[in-house]
Amino acid sequence: MPSRAIERACEEHVTFMALCGDHAPHFTTIARFISTRSDEIARAFAGVLAVCDAEGLIGREMFAIDGVKLPSNASKQRSGTRADFERHATKCLGDVHAINAPPGFAPHAP
Repeated sequence: MPSRAIERACEEHVTFMALCGDHAPHFTTIARFISTRSDEIARAFAGVLAVCDAEGLIGREMFAIDGVKLPSNASKQRSGTRADFERHATKCLGDVHAINAPPGFAPHAP
């Protein structure tokens, strides 16, 4: 998400307002934070994914942000097949576990 979009979300969306304490940071502050903390952000995100996986929240069958169904004109040739998706998902999960697996963490089998 671009820094300007994050700034706008901090001004318009209640979840972002709550997270930033109703004090929307300027987009340059957001961009500087992201560019100087990318490794820490990646580790935090990997940790969240690891916890979700440990709790069984990642079912490896479907991932959705919300329940909205939108029409699409994407073809299988452009977006890939289910097998392509599963290979990519397995690789991503492996990368997440390699980056920041908590001590003693054993991921669920895919």
